[in-house]
Amino acid sequence: MPPKQNDQGATKAVLTDKEQELFLSLFKHMKSTPDFDWEAVREENGFKTVEVAKKRLYQVKKHLGITDAPAAEGSASPKGVKKNPAAAKKRAATKAKKHAKETLEEDAEDEAVVKDEAIRGDEADEGV
Repeated sequence: MPPKQNDQGATKAVLTDKEQELFLSLFKHMKSTPDFDWEAVREENGFKTVEVAKKRLYQVKKHLGITDAPAAEGSASPKGVKKNPAAAKKRAATKAKKHAKETLEEDAEDEAVVKDEAIRGDEADEGV
């Protein structure tokens, strides 16, 4: 199939169905994130910003049913759960605060019991 020309008159390659399937398969089975020159992609495709180009790739991958690279074997993260270090730190801090509060409450209860026992002990001594 001969190359076509784009709006600017430049020659544009047209892929056959088999070539498209090959690229789709390559993207589908990537083991790591590709390192694209996003500025060149943005410019070549006429996107306003690099972020727009990235968003467009995301949309195409979603449309084709391609997800990001799978988690490493033996990974504890369930499929679809994204790791967020900031959220993990916040959860850990919240958990630590809750534990500290519970510990303080338990200590206060223990102190109250000890004081109560001491008072009872003093009353028993006075009664003798």
